[in-house]
Amino acid sequence: MIDEPLSRRRRIGWLLVPVVATLAAIAITLAFNPRFYFVDDSQSAAFGQWFEIGRRLLGGDWSLLNPTVWQSGNYLVETSWGLYSPIIWMVGLGSHLAGDVLVYVTLVKVIFLVAGSIGCHLLARSFGANPLWSAMAATVAPLCGATVYLDSASWANGLMGWALLPFAWAANRAVVVRGRAPIVAILACAAVISISYVHSTLVLIFVIAATLVEAVTHRDTGRILRGGVIAVSAAAMVTIVHLPALLTAPVTGRSHGVFNSGVLTVNLSGIASSATPTGTSQVGLFGVAFPDAPLTYIAWVLPLFAFVDFTRFGRILADRFSIVIALAIVVAIAIGPSDIGPLRFPIRMMPFVAMCVLVVLAVGLSLARKEHARRGRLFAALGVVFGSGLFALFQGPQYKWKIAFDSIGIALVICVIFLLLYRQEALDRWMQSLSVRVTSRARRGAGQPRVLSFHRHSTVTIVSLIIATTLGVTVVQHQTSPASPLRDYGLPTQVTDYTRQLAGARGETFIAGTPSGSANEWKQTLVGNAWYLPDKSVQNAYSAVYFPPYAATTCMVYNGSTCGEVFGRLFTKQPTTGDLLVDLLGIDSVQLVKASASVADLALIPNGWHIASDTIVARLIVRDRLLAHPTGIAWRSAGVETSDERVTAQSISFHVDSAGADGGTVAFRRIPWTGYATSYGSIATSWTEGMLLTVDLPANAVGKTVVVSFEPPGYGLSTVALLVLIVVSILSTVFFPLHGRRLAALRSLSRRQRSRKLD
Repeated sequence: MIDEPLSRRRRIGWLLVPVVATLAAIAITLAFNPRFYFVDDSQSAAFGQWFEIGRRLLGGDWSLLNPTVWQSGNYLVETSWGLYSPIIWMVGLGSHLAGDVLVYVTLVKVIFLVAGSIGCHLLARSFGANPLWSAMAATVAPLCGATVYLDSASWANGLMGWALLPFAWAANRAVVVRGRAPIVAILACAAVISISYVHSTLVLIFVIAATLVEAVTHRDTGRILRGGVIAVSAAAMVTIVHLPALLTAPVTGRSHGVFNSGVLTVNLSGIASSATPTGTSQVGLFGVAFPDAPLTYIAWVLPLFAFVDFTRFGRILADRFSIVIALAIVVAIAIGPSDIGPLRFPIRMMPFVAMCVLVVLAVGLSLARKEHARRGRLFAALGVVFGSGLFALFQGPQYKWKIAFDSIGIALVICVIFLLLYRQEALDRWMQSLSVRVTSRARRGAGQPRVLSFHRHSTVTIVSLIIATTLGVTVVQHQTSPASPLRDYGLPTQVTDYTRQLAGARGETFIAGTPSGSANEWKQTLVGNAWYLPDKSVQNAYSAVYFPPYAATTCMVYNGSTCGEVFGRLFTKQPTTGDLLVDLLGIDSVQLVKASASVADLALIPNGWHIASDTIVARLIVRDRLLAHPTGIAWRSAGVETSDERVTAQSISFHVDSAGADGGTVAFRRIPWTGYATSYGSIATSWTEGMLLTVDLPANAVGKTVVVSFEPPGYGLSTVALLVLIVVSILSTVFFPLHGRRLAALRSLSRRQRSRKLD
């Protein structure tokens, strides 16, 4: 049972339908919670990151290292920055035009949700789904539980990677299967990879590999060659974007082998309840075992698989098995352990699982729908509905009435769909009796009236019913879970509210303590990357990878917050150097958040410091005399003397006046990231105070000018990869358009020859 082909105008119309539906779903979400898309990492990381990228672009500063924010400043290792992404550049520049942070972040999320919907439609079409069922998949895909409550609410880079992936996948298939020129696919793959979201990059790698394997099994040299071009270009881009982070991972807090902490993992009971849009699932979420959101929800339309003829569908998928491979891999990772080296939080794969499942469903309903289904298939579909609801009920019994309401409502809709699909004779007569008979002279033909085709209009009715039901389900879902289970810091929404903090601070600033989160506190202190907005230099930025020795010494967590005890620790002499920690870290100003302060902290006013401001929220103390080079030399061993110190973001140079009889060491106010090199002496493997970049100088270093510089590891190989990417792109632009036109001409000739034979 294959639906009749649609005109070009109607195909475009069905492309726009999921766009409108997605916007309606977003409106429903915002009606329940206007701050829905501005929580957790969107507050503490994303907007401040975009703002800093915009500032760097406007200021012409594109250094790859920012030592002033210490463990947060290795931007190629902090891969979510997307330094090579023109898309993130535009978002960053746009943030400088925004007056309202909430509105801007929401607008960015809306754009990518709509883009993801369009991409899913194009992806389904590339696998052979018709426009109507593709519209169904494109409407439901952005409403996957992990997409709604995790990516779109908090993890902006996850949303961007998910939204761009189907464009790259569809473009890849257009090149490999249909012989199109590769340049668009190369650019689309580069867009996905440059976002620097590891999970979307991995899925893209799986997709490209699976498509290439599919081409090999077809024994089509042209397909293999075109797939190879895409693979080479993608590999070059992955090298440029991700190799420095991979080589630096051993010294970060993200490389711990393979283990399962249970944090943000997906179990089989969660998968079993994935057709139920309400309730909750057993997902470990930072101390909460059952978060108040359906994080493992995929789509309520999953029971429609019961109406697919799997015998015929198997033969169809045999020609398109790349999507089966991709689906199997993303499911395996989603239900796998919580940590695989630097890769963590497997629930981040659920949006891609939903995308693959819905594309497979759209293809099945388009090309292999069961022509005559008995009631057994209806009962199977209803069994999936109530079975999924039962698993959801076991995990979230507090939602019993809403789960029951959803299950009964979805069951009724599926019964209607079943009647529309398989009881056509009575419906056909009914629809024909209601059809408008068009007697236009231009179309009347031999005087026969024009009768509506039930076959087409039944599918239109079904897909329209599915979209309407999806929006209804969205209402119930957000009435049940109106907010993401992730943290809402309650940060202000106006950009001007981020410019008044730290009045009186000078030089490099450190925040001691953790705010309680009250609105009054945010007038004087901030969190994470929000510190990029004030015109101050603050160490406490957001870090997704962090440097364990520094984090342990300062008790700093991922969002830049610290423990109250660190204030006293800053003014304690360190065992190796005998210097105060505050001097070794190059700190000129310290803000003590009083919510975390002890009586002893409040009584401590160190020598050489003065109180610049003191309120009920925080106290700010500042050095009487600022440090000359807060990211330069921190300490020299006995006998070592230096002069003429010059400091930039990625280098330090100094003249060695004396080095002692046996040489000595120089420590710097910097994290010892992989990639530092020295023009004389050697980079020490034993870090001063366990966390400071250290250079060992020989005795004959006297009189030398030593330059200590940073270059991301693998940067040379990345340069080679960039050249490969450019060459491959140019060659594909020159060669493959001719090849694609030749292939199209041959196909046209083949069609004409077949037509003559039939005549």
